[in-house]
Amino acid sequence: MKDNVKSKLLLLVPAAISLVVISAVFYVTMLLQVFNNAVDAILSDFVWTIVYFVLPIIAFLLPIVLSLALKTDIKRACLLTLASVLVYVVISVGIYISANAYFKSFTPQKWMEYEDQRWLMLEDMAEETDFRGMTREEVVEILGEPTTPYAAPESEDEIEYFVGSLSIDPTMLTFVFEDGRVCEIYEYTESRSNGESLY
Repeated sequence: MKDNVKSKLLLLVPAAISLVVISAVFYVTMLLQVFNNAVDAILSDFVWTIVYFVLPIIAFLLPIVLSLALKTDIKRACLLTLASVLVYVVISVGIYISANAYFKSFTPQKWMEYEDQRWLMLEDMAEETDFRGMTREEVVEILGEPTTPYAAPESEDEIEYFVGSLSIDPTMLTFVFEDGRVCEIYEYTESRSNGESLY
């Protein structure tokens, strides 16, 4: 009886540790999704790798290692590890989907605050806001000050906004003006010749 209680307690300790570690990883993951720039400035790539990959692996394997070392019920330890992995995967996917759903709805405030997530807002922005015919001042009022052009502008009647880095080169959104009003909007990566019209 005492051995059974001891066995359960020895498994509960690593389970509690696993829960704390996994919760911390989920919290940092959410911060990374929502406040990407701030977290990148705080956490180096090495620290992020430790937090996101190494600590969960240690937490998952801890029940099995302790069970082998203390010669307790290995099946129970394996089930605990499997359950932890499943919970980790489900919540991580849930966080990712929720964050993407949040950023897919366009608002001027989100656009100005979360530059790296702008690419997710483009579809909703095109549906909700028709920029054609607007003046430069009206566009800037909605989207904020434009970004420095990535590629050499074809004319002075253009302004650009950074919308994300989906590859090595950034993706830019270009507004073309004619007679002081928007006549064309397109996004491009690397070269303007590869641009795709937003409308």
